[in-house]
Amino acid sequence: MAGEKFRGEWEGETVATLFDRVKKTMPIKTPDTLSRQETADLVAFLLYFNGAPAGEQELSTRTEFQQQIRIEFGR
Repeated sequence: MAGEKFRGEWEGETVATLFDRVKKTMPIKTPDTLSRQETADLVAFLLYFNGAPAGEQELSTRTEFQQQIRIEFGR
């Protein structure tokens, strides 16, 4: 989940969409076992690692807030 493939797949999507995918599919051996906070932390790390600009606050675990955030990598 890194590099151009990740950026190409997620650019323009909402954070809520990425959060939902991570929540349902990770960890690989025991999917859908992460807490909402663990999932938010992992999503924040994935975005940071792939060059998305940081927000002013910690990433919310609430879907209604995540839906308002579009993923942009600011090349």
